[in-house]
Amino acid sequence: MNRCVIKLTLLVLILSGVPGCRLSGQEADQYAVLVNSSREVLEEIKQHVHDAIGDTGLLISESAFGKTSLLIIERKRHATLDQGVVAGRSLENPHHFRLVIRSPNCGLVHEQTGRYFPLEKASCRLLDAE
Repeated sequence: MNRCVIKLTLLVLILSGVPGCRLSGQEADQYAVLVNSSREVLEEIKQHVHDAIGDTGLLISESAFGKTSLLIIERKRHATLDQGVVAGRSLENPHHFRLVIRSPNCGLVHEQTGRYFPLEKASCRLLDAE
């Protein structure tokens, strides 16, 4: 077997294991729910969601993150077909945000990008099971 092929095969095998590695001191995010859902906390969440997806007309329920750690944001359906929809359907996937505790802080993770947004005004507790 050619030495270049062997070296390339070894390189591929080594690199395929890299994404699964974590730093030993780094803890995994833990799913959470809000303890205090005030107007200020919802405004902070809304601002971070806006920063992640760029949408200014967001409506977020007062009960967001009260019972689940997942928030799904979909764009408003367009009224006419000339506004970017095909056969009355939007082709854009919804955005998923997770409320997590990243020791010791509470924050949002935009699941599509992995971006983390710390929440300074929110208090969270671990989600029992989801």
